[in-house]
Amino acid sequence: MLAAAVAVLVGAVMVREVGCVEGLGLSRSQRRRAAELSKQCPGWLVFQRESERCPEGVYVARIGGRFGVRIANGRYPRWSPDGRWIAYLAGSNVCVMNAQGRARRVVATTDDPQPHALAFHPSGREIWFTDGDRLRAVRLADGVTRTVMSNVAVRGLAFSSDGGRMVISVAGHRMFALVVTNGCVVQPGRRLGRGCSAAISPDGAWYSDLDGRHVCIRLRRWDDDSVVAILDGPERWPVDNESWSNHARWIAVRTERPGPVDVWVWDLDSKRAVRLTGTGDVNRPHLWVHDPRTGRVRGWLDWWRARWLGGP
Repeated sequence: MLAAAVAVLVGAVMVREVGCVEGLGLSRSQRRRAAELSKQCPGWLVFQRESERCPEGVYVARIGGRFGVRIANGRYPRWSPDGRWIAYLAGSNVCVMNAQGRARRVVATTDDPQPHALAFHPSGREIWFTDGDRLRAVRLADGVTRTVMSNVAVRGLAFSSDGGRMVISVAGHRMFALVVTNGCVVQPGRRLGRGCSAAISPDGAWYSDLDGRHVCIRLRRWDDDSVVAILDGPERWPVDNESWSNHARWIAVRTERPGPVDVWVWDLDSKRAVRLTGTGDVNRPHLWVHDPRTGRVRGWLDWWRARWLGGP
């Protein structure tokens, strides 16, 4: 009887943990700037928090909102191309859930107890993920898993929106550009230089480079590797874990120690970064932006915004 009561209590605590709504820790002036950003960038941020109180939790927050919602226990969350699903890692499992944190399921299990990275394929039909020294892909419809690359310790990966170009970072802070044809990588890849994060613009024309020093983000042209822009770290803090959104204008990035461990979004039109979290324990941000030309976000996302995160 006592064991059953303890189990019920533990279950209730876990429900509260997963469903908890928490402030993003921003000052009034920072919230005002985030609200201004939301007018041009009507987006949703998914990220990981890594505090002792709440280890490895996946959160979702609206750009310009005051709160984030813990929707799963896990890490390294990534949006699907249409913004309806989120892939993430939980232990050695590759998991997927809808954007409300429901319909959670394990789609693949790795041999690596702590796989490093994953990404939705732009088709939305597969999730590509690291498994030790292999890069693998799992088909969401039936769970069939295949090996894409072997004998390479991938630490980060990102696709162009057509799926034809990919950048990866591998062990040793090396980056490579890869061409993907019919879901298969054309090898060998082109060496891009040093970096521990991998990001590519949706059109595949540019990729990012931290140059191994993390003091700025260099944006380089895919065709000739020439530098087209340099984004200094916000307030001169080091940066890491940059990820291009589905819209070419915005990049999410994390500042790191000795600065605050928080999320910012770079607007490439204005060359300005806006801070979106102030909790000091955030990692692996990924931003999904709906096309402003379509007007209001429809259906489930409107409900989610009204129910949990408030209006703009």
